[in-house]
Amino acid sequence: MSPTSTSHSDKDRGAGIRGGYLALDGDPPASQAVVSAAGVHGTNEQAGTDTSGQRTALQAFGEFLGFTSDPMAELKADNRRLKAENHDLKAKNSEWWATIQTLKPENYDLKARNSELRATIQALRSQNEHYIKALESREREYNIKLDEKRTQLEQKEVEIAEMKKTLCMYDACSEADITNMVDAINTRAQSFSRNLAGRWIKDASKLSDGGGDQKPVTEEEAASLSGVIGAPLVSTLHNSTPGQTKYAAYFLQVAWRACIVATVTKVLSSFSASLAGTTEGVSLDVKLRDLSSKVMDGEAQPAYGRWRYITHRYLKQVFPDEERAIQFYASEALSHCRTAGRLVLKTRCPDDHVFATSFEMKLKEIMADAVKLLTTFQERWTTTNFEPYTPHRGDQFLTDRMEVGNQNELFDDDHVVCIIGLGLLYSGKKAREKTSGEPVKYIFKKVQVFTENNHHKLIAST
Repeated sequence: MSPTSTSHSDKDRGAGIRGGYLALDGDPPASQAVVSAAGVHGTNEQAGTDTSGQRTALQAFGEFLGFTSDPMAELKADNRRLKAENHDLKAKNSEWWATIQTLKPENYDLKARNSELRATIQALRSQNEHYIKALESREREYNIKLDEKRTQLEQKEVEIAEMKKTLCMYDACSEADITNMVDAINTRAQSFSRNLAGRWIKDASKLSDGGGDQKPVTEEEAASLSGVIGAPLVSTLHNSTPGQTKYAAYFLQVAWRACIVATVTKVLSSFSASLAGTTEGVSLDVKLRDLSSKVMDGEAQPAYGRWRYITHRYLKQVFPDEERAIQFYASEALSHCRTAGRLVLKTRCPDDHVFATSFEMKLKEIMADAVKLLTTFQERWTTTNFEPYTPHRGDQFLTDRMEVGNQNELFDDDHVVCIIGLGLLYSGKKAREKTSGEPVKYIFKKVQVFTENNHHKLIAST
């Protein structure tokens, strides 16, 4: 059924209902029903009674179908209600539209603000990424530096452990070990000098012609040697001849011992043996000595000892080449010994090559022992200070501090000519606990000297 037919059918049904009857499907339209009813009414007198009954039946049927009131009234009421709702919706729509118009500027502002915030966030994000990269780079650098510092710290901890071990070892080390080292140096110098001097003097006394060094000793060389072994002994050597076998041999060995001991004393008196042999090292040794005296004057002795010990450890790392220093000291001792030999042996003195061959090995061994002894002194400095005892020529001979050689005698009033055997002074911790000034020093090992009375006695006996 089409919408149009449905519409007409509803209209007809409404007309039928308003006319007092209900139109059913298949019934004729209302107009035809009215005409038909009129015809029946005109022809049949009993039609009024029938129509009235039909209306009652239709009304009952309508009530049965739900038409309890007038349908038109209900539709009108619905229409009014819908109009009121439509009016309300239009009013609300107007309000909403007005609100939307009001919110549009705010929306535009919010959009602009949102765009600004997005741009700011993007800039901050880029800046943050830049900062993160910079921080990561710095972190890597710091990590590298931290690893280096950790490595250095580990090295320092190892060094500290070694220093503690060394200190414990040297604290536990008996002083007899130092005495043995000093005795070994003295014995080696005495034995070597005595044997070689006796053999060379004996060989030279048998020669009729010169076969060695023909050059005489210059005044400069004699003056340099006098500063080492003393002028009286230099004069005696100059006046002696190989023909005076016993006399010449003894004074020559005394001179050689004095030259060797003087060089060993120089080693033990140096700030660091490794500084020898270079102009820079000598200059540094002088500066350290000047600074050392100032530290000693201004600091308590234990603090001074620790400073010396730490400086010694540092110099051992900066100047590790002790072999070069040993060669330097050996060459210096050899030069003095050669001058003394030339004074006695004259034209029969062996040449430089023979001198170097005979002396160099022994002198290197003695100087190596001296360097070891110096290292022992330096590493014990925090508890005890050892240093060579070096009385000057002409000093009073003191039996409680000095001794003479085996072939010499003790005289009541005697004086020092030269030193022929190494002696030591020491100052213990108690003696060094002074706020300033020189510590009290004690004799650790008596120094062996050649005295004036023995010198004159030997000369007179020839």
